[in-house]
Amino acid sequence: MRQYMPGLLDGAALDSSRIPFRVYMYWDQNPPTEIQENFDYHRQIQGLDYQVFNKDHATEWLYQNYGVEARGLFLGARHPAEAADFLRVHIMQLYGGWWLVAGGWWLVAGGWWLTPISGSGMKKALTSCANKLHRTFCC
Repeated sequence: MRQYMPGLLDGAALDSSRIPFRVYMYWDQNPPTEIQENFDYHRQIQGLDYQVFNKDHATEWLYQNYGVEARGLFLGARHPAEAADFLRVHIMQLYGGWWLVAGGWWLVAGGWWLTPISGSGMKKALTSCANKLHRTFCC
């Protein structure tokens, strides 16, 4: 059983000028406080179609949308990050939108998305406009 984004194969016109305003995240089980706060932060953004998957939810979702083989491959992942990667490509294929790592914080303003990530003395920002992703590095 293969699923595709609605309109992809039925000839319906897709709005390819923008990425859908949907955000998905994954944490296998029992997120620590800082991860739960991140989930809560994104959940309160008005107009955002936001969904968090845990291992049980992801297992059932993959089975319902892609069948027993996808579920088996997901459950056979050697690490939660590997399972998240597998889930991500399937969700993006079916729904489109944005995938955020559970530790990423996004700000939404004026149609631009921006996420500051600090690490190793370098501040990184990932911005997007009209399906084009731009990665900016500054000190």
